[in-house]
Amino acid sequence: MEALREQSSSLLKVDIFDVSTHNRRAIIPPRFDSFEALQTISIEDTTLLPLPNFSFCHLPALLHLKVSNVLLGDQGFPPSVFNDVPRLETLRLSRVGFTEIPAALTHLRTLKRLDLSDNEIENVEARVLSTLRGLQVLDLQGNRIEVLDGAVAATLENMTSLQAFRLDGDNPFLCTCELLPFLVWLHKSSIHIGKKSNFATYACKNPSQLSGARLLSPDLLSYLESNCSRDVTDEPSASPPNTTEESHGGKVADVSLSYQIIIPVAIVSVVLSAVGVVATWMLHKRLKRRWVGLFRRFDPNIVPRQVSNTPDQEMGYRYDAYICHHESATEFVVNEMMPEMEGEPGGFRLCLSFRDFLVGADKVDNVATAMKASRFVIVLLDGEFIACGQCMLELNMACTRTLEAGVCVVPAAPSSEAHHLLPDGATGLLLVLLEALPVEALPTTLRVLQDKITCLEWNREDTRRCWQQLKISLRNTTYYQSPQLERVLI
Repeated sequence: MEALREQSSSLLKVDIFDVSTHNRRAIIPPRFDSFEALQTISIEDTTLLPLPNFSFCHLPALLHLKVSNVLLGDQGFPPSVFNDVPRLETLRLSRVGFTEIPAALTHLRTLKRLDLSDNEIENVEARVLSTLRGLQVLDLQGNRIEVLDGAVAATLENMTSLQAFRLDGDNPFLCTCELLPFLVWLHKSSIHIGKKSNFATYACKNPSQLSGARLLSPDLLSYLESNCSRDVTDEPSASPPNTTEESHGGKVADVSLSYQIIIPVAIVSVVLSAVGVVATWMLHKRLKRRWVGLFRRFDPNIVPRQVSNTPDQEMGYRYDAYICHHESATEFVVNEMMPEMEGEPGGFRLCLSFRDFLVGADKVDNVATAMKASRFVIVLLDGEFIACGQCMLELNMACTRTLEAGVCVVPAAPSSEAHHLLPDGATGLLLVLLEALPVEALPTTLRVLQDKITCLEWNREDTRRCWQQLKISLRNTTYYQSPQLERVLI
């Protein structure tokens, strides 16, 4: 700070980010005093000791102050932390561990934007808010606020400059009569309360009978109005027998409101589930018909191979391997597999969907053509692969080709001298486990072949061995003329 103090008359912005001692202990917080031109201060991801009094003092030009992800707590932010900060407009105190709105804010009469999101604030005091007359944006999302009482509602109504007020992010609202004044203000106010996609988080947490009820629902407001007296300290107004009860110190609404919410939701859920089952069944039948047709069309026993001059082309192959993977493994394929397998002189020829597929053609046709043109299908298995319908379809296609050709699946970790026999025109199958998968997580197709399959379990700490085993599996393969195919060609 002493080095910065030499520039106190001209320094406009200070950023403090991820600062700590060598042993990760908290550091003594800097004191900003008499920086005449300083307009912006940002302190993030830094472990500080509690701020002393007058930490921000005599800063006539300061407009923006941001303290984020700095665990201070209530005790680490004293009421006199500000002194002579006459122009501060934006204050962000996010993820600092507050359980209440700090009293130090009462000195900031020029504040326009206040962000106290993602703290542990439980109560909002009208006394503090009432001093922020010029506030335009107030962000209290992601806290532990249960109730905003009548005093807070009255204060918000008197803040004529307020344009946006955010409370989403799963604040656990307690929907009792004490919350009614705030709900009345919320429904009649025209201020912005966040994106529509976040309105669902404005919901009752307690009492249990109203858990999930939307604060913006007219039904909730009308019921509380009809069952709560104007003075929330009195008992609820007259209502039918057994429709109200005391809970958490407040008067709760009729359980019938829960049924008004639950029954329509249950009906919609049943209808959507039925539609989903029918759609899934129709899609299954359609894919099954296409799948069976494809395997008949690309049956290696009835389609004659094309003769060419190179050894691989004589077998009808354009590629050494087709890589079957989920899109989440694309980064691994591009950044690791392609340089390792194709980058060396005389390297392997890989068939990759994002590079070698015919644009505009049916995707399943592209997959079948790629498998037919490849000596091997290398399957990169992980959790995302098993959960993806398209990936499982490709795996079933590869396994079916292997079984129909009578091929024993090639081990992914052979010795350097071993040679594996494949029928002429067949496609070998290599399985690479990118992550550990329990046996019960394996699909039925793999369980059928589990006695024949030797998987290569990928080890991030020993990639050199893994690449060597994969390359040996691709190189040490010998093809022989299938008797059935020979009869077809004769």
